[in-house]
Amino acid sequence: EGNKLVINGGNVGKSKKVYAGDIFGDGDAIGNEITITDGKIGGDGTFISIYGTEFNKGSATGNKVNISGGEFGEWVTIHGALLGADYATAGDADTYIGENEVNITGGTFDYVQYIYGGDAGSYEAKLVENNKVNIKDVTIKGKTSSNVSTIYGGHATDVEVKGNGVTIENATFTSVEVNKYYIHSWDSQYTTMLYPMSGAGIALYELDGDTYKLVDTAVTVAGNVSFDGLRRDTSYALVEFSSPEPNMEQHMAHGPN
Repeated sequence: EGNKLVINGGNVGKSKKVYAGDIFGDGDAIGNEITITDGKIGGDGTFISIYGTEFNKGSATGNKVNISGGEFGEWVTIHGALLGADYATAGDADTYIGENEVNITGGTFDYVQYIYGGDAGSYEAKLVENNKVNIKDVTIKGKTSSNVSTIYGGHATDVEVKGNGVTIENATFTSVEVNKYYIHSWDSQYTTMLYPMSGAGIALYELDGDTYKLVDTAVTVAGNVSFDGLRRDTSYALVEFSSPEPNMEQHMAHGPN
């Protein structure tokens, strides 16, 4: 009960299982929690299972896996709580799995085999209830069309499953292109020709509450610069903060130098 495992950055390579709580016999798994922030988990074909708790008899309530950012390799399986295979049998029908969660915000997964809030697997349980998976702004890549991710709030075989849920809120993104031009004063008497300006500094600001915060800066090349990965539900501002001297030799062919 109440065990916590925190992984902040770093590289978890060939580990087979990562869990906050584990019961190899009878007992209740309550409030165990894993928090993973950034870093790299798995890769190179390594199969890694991440559990808030794994248990074999009893019940599991309020266990969590919290993931924020990071890079996850192939064959990653995530369970808020899992009824394991070591001791569980068809006679353990008093097992309860409820209120367990997997919360993932940000990050990239090469391939996820399963994500379960609470999972009884192929073993009997009394009830799998109110387990949740919440995913926001996450990229999950499938290796092939038949090798895609399976995501359940609660999962079981021949067991009552109710009140479980999956929430996926992946923001859509866009990009913006800035075009910086100047005019030649002599040419402008005769034409509306615009000349692209290289070397202009452009700053991108994001609205944060009542103020704008600096997100990125870039310099125009041949009059152009672009900013990618902008959320469609966010307000931005573009500000030119520096301009080079224009190329005064660039003008209409018959004008004076």
